[in-house]
Amino acid sequence: MNPSSSETRPAPVEQEINLDASELLGIWKNTNSQTKNITKAIIEFDEGQLTIHIFSAGSPELDDWGKAKLQAFTSDQSSPVVGGFITQYSRGFVETSIAANCKRGVLVLQVYNSYKDNNGKFNDFSREFFHK
Repeated sequence: MNPSSSETRPAPVEQEINLDASELLGIWKNTNSQTKNITKAIIEFDEGQLTIHIFSAGSPELDDWGKAKLQAFTSDQSSPVVGGFITQYSRGFVETSIAANCKRGVLVLQVYNSYKDNNGKFNDFSREFFHK
């Protein structure tokens, strides 16, 4: 095929990227034992997908948000080490977006809530710290 031909296109390059999420994996507990927000997060691989399972303060038991898939990010384009992620939850009356980063054994969750039930609540956010 003639390289100057308009039909010449580069072949798609498939690159397998193996991310290192080992620092994120495990059970994370809120450093504030009196929080009224997220109390525990479990990060694991489930069927090859990085997931988070969130629990928040509730009475008499914790509220189980269920599992959500994570979109992982590295802190540097040349490093395979996952340093953060984003995810979303839809819990009927509220849509929640979570952005997180992990550094030196501390997981920081930024939680953004958008309320859908028109009960006079303002959309809100929180930032909390977790340890293993």
